[in-house]
Amino acid sequence: MTEKVFVEINGSKQGMFLQTENTENPVLLYLHGGPGGPEMAFAEKYQMGLNKQFTVCWWEQRGSGLSYHRNMTPEEMTIEQMVSDTIAVTNYLRKRFGKEIQS
Repeated sequence: MTEKVFVEINGSKQGMFLQTENTENPVLLYLHGGPGGPEMAFAEKYQMGLNKQFTVCWWEQRGSGLSYHRNMTPEEMTIEQMVSDTIAVTNYLRKRFGKEIQS
């Protein structure tokens, strides 16, 4: 499965690519370096094979790539907002793929 999706995350439309050979695999959320630097293009060119063992979510965080919006304000780009977005994306993935938190 390879899929590009857009999800409403904390009031902002954000994009991600999902790749896996088996959706029963554990989910791996790949976090790139932050706003302005999407890495999906590099991941496509330099395949790492992660999608064989995981359901990989290449999330383009708020302010980068598919999740960039030119009308974003600096107030929307705080560390607290990025952490909140990460938690929301994690919960979206858990629900979508029926996964529980492993302790």
